[in-house]
Amino acid sequence: MGLTTAMYTGLTGLSVNQTRIDTIGNNIANVNTHSFKETRTLFQTQFSRLASMGNGPSDTSGGVNPMQFGLGAVVGANQRNFNPGSIENTGIPSDLAIEGDGFFIVRDAEGRQLYTRDGAFSVDSDNRLVTVDGNVVRGFGVDEQFNIIPTVLEDITIPLGTLSVARATETVEMDGDLSAEGTIATQGSVHRTQQFLTEAGAVADADTLLTDLRNAGDLATPLFVDGDTITISGMTKGDRTLPSATFTIGTDGSTLGDFAEWMSTYAGVQDVDGVPGDPGIVIEDGALVFRSNAGEANGFEITGNDFVSSNAAVSLPFSITAEQAANGSGLFTSFTVYDSLGTPVVVTASFALEETAATGPIWRFYLETTDESGLAQSLGTGLVRFDTNGNYLSAEGNQVSLDRSGTGAASPMQFTLDFSQVHGLSTQVS
Repeated sequence: MGLTTAMYTGLTGLSVNQTRIDTIGNNIANVNTHSFKETRTLFQTQFSRLASMGNGPSDTSGGVNPMQFGLGAVVGANQRNFNPGSIENTGIPSDLAIEGDGFFIVRDAEGRQLYTRDGAFSVDSDNRLVTVDGNVVRGFGVDEQFNIIPTVLEDITIPLGTLSVARATETVEMDGDLSAEGTIATQGSVHRTQQFLTEAGAVADADTLLTDLRNAGDLATPLFVDGDTITISGMTKGDRTLPSATFTIGTDGSTLGDFAEWMSTYAGVQDVDGVPGDPGIVIEDGALVFRSNAGEANGFEITGNDFVSSNAAVSLPFSITAEQAANGSGLFTSFTVYDSLGTPVVVTASFALEETAATGPIWRFYLETTDESGLAQSLGTGLVRFDTNGNYLSAEGNQVSLDRSGTGAASPMQFTLDFSQVHGLSTQVS
């Protein structure tokens, strides 16, 4: 009898492990299946036979533990792992992917509402977005004023081959967390060039012509001649590389001050009243000084090799020394807005922790975009305030105006940044 029990108990182990192998095989078979979520098989004891109840300790003897014998295993659960996988760029415009939690809502032929993570969609003959099974993808509709109707699900239709009136972006809804922890941003990065002299040996200033600039020890060789170009490439701001741009002497400016002003525009330095760190690109004692806005997300990385002149005699006119690194917790993001013609405009936003006040943390944001020549267009700076529980309180400077002159679109384009879904919580998990 005991041998029979042992055999049946062992067979339960074979059975559950067979199920586990089936699960592993299914995971392997679906390794290239879109949106497939792997599963794992978990075991648990089937039941136990009680051999002895046991008893507690007494004044004269110690206690005896109860005694049980297990009688096998069963499958306790087959758990699905919903952690997001890697997103693959297919190049197909109708393909979509969800980053994070959530499902696509689809409708089958019988009108039932189903859910899927598979975003391999296509457009059918009625211009509806459909899955590979022919189920129609659904979403919230919009009214004639392009306002979302959050209570009504409709079939998503892509109006290919039809014209529709474009409408400029009016609101950008921000979401996420600006951590209450970190270092307050009090300073930006500082870089300084060598001291420039004039042909006469005087220290250069903002009014000195670029064609009159000389290096100490070689007053005979001009750093630039009229018509030269200075191309900047490789300069970084925070974790991002700025686009290449070219300054032409005599066209974009003629003096050292003109070049400093052009560089300030190119780098998107915002030196308005109230911002910390004394930012700006200025001339001090004959040298160009690059001071970024406060915060690590705004700090510059510049070397002399980033500036190349067309003057064959002095192709690398600047020798640059780093004097100070930017400090302060921060982050960077970007988003796309659309003007009245439907033209997309990418706006970048960097954030720096400004203050940890008794009423809650305060973050400062800096907005900019880039024109076709690579020059930045500063869109302003503002503050986001949170209470001591990390809840959003208010924002300043979140009414943004963007110059669209010369594009044919309505100018200025104006939109509002909505920070109401942003939180100021600690990143620590309790």
